[in-house]
Amino acid sequence: MKIAHDVTLEQLMQNEGKVYVFVSSSFLPLSYLIQAVTWSNWSHCAALLPSGNIIESAASRGGVKQDTVENFLARCKDWALVEFDCTDPVKFYEFLLSQEGKKYDYTALLGYVMHNRNFQLDSDWFCSEYIESAFIAGDTPHYDSNIKSFVSPEEVFVKRARVITRKAA
Repeated sequence: MKIAHDVTLEQLMQNEGKVYVFVSSSFLPLSYLIQAVTWSNWSHCAALLPSGNIIESAASRGGVKQDTVENFLARCKDWALVEFDCTDPVKFYEFLLSQEGKKYDYTALLGYVMHNRNFQLDSDWFCSEYIESAFIAGDTPHYDSNIKSFVSPEEVFVKRARVITRKAA
């Protein structure tokens, strides 16, 4: 199954100890607001599942849901698929799937401004806190466990192992 450009799902899933995350931005007003508040080129992120779907927490979709890669990329202005090391990818994916159906976290932007928000609360999810919590479940946290105030799509992106493929508007 082709994911993007010349990258196939089969090629990616052969890489043991690796997981893949899309970071993106769109033409939606909330995308520009998130980029401004987080000082970022990116406003969203979504994990690529071994099934070939993505899973994300998106305001436009009401929370944590799966979608096809094609539908996801059609919503993006810019995007990059990035590869990350992960100690336990099975637990990473199990966590992502266990949160399906949870609501979107609209309070996250306020938390960025106030710098005092615990992103590990699991009642609802902003996209990047959802992805980082999956990394924690997969025994590969990117942040000191005592610093839990916020994590943005840009902060997820800068922790990458390598960019696999990218599209810029």
